[in-house]
Amino acid sequence: MNSKLFDWYLKLTTEAEVQGGGIQLYVTTLEKTLLKLDFPDQFSTLVTRRVKEEEADADIDAAIYELYGLSTEEISYIDSIQH
Repeated sequence: MNSKLFDWYLKLTTEAEVQGGGIQLYVTTLEKTLLKLDFPDQFSTLVTRRVKEEEADADIDAAIYELYGLSTEEISYIDSIQH
């Protein structure tokens, strides 16, 4: 869930943003979000490799964009509003 898309979505749909630009999550916040949780094994492997610092955040972002079927325009928009 640590991706530009998820960060953008939570900031757009919740009031959970805290000082410094982070997001404070509660169970109730996650229960209200529309999350895709049935990720393919390839994505789980990618996340494991990221935890081991064998992959970059950009690789996770790209995989998330692909899983949700975002267009180039949508990706550009999300990338443009990140600080």
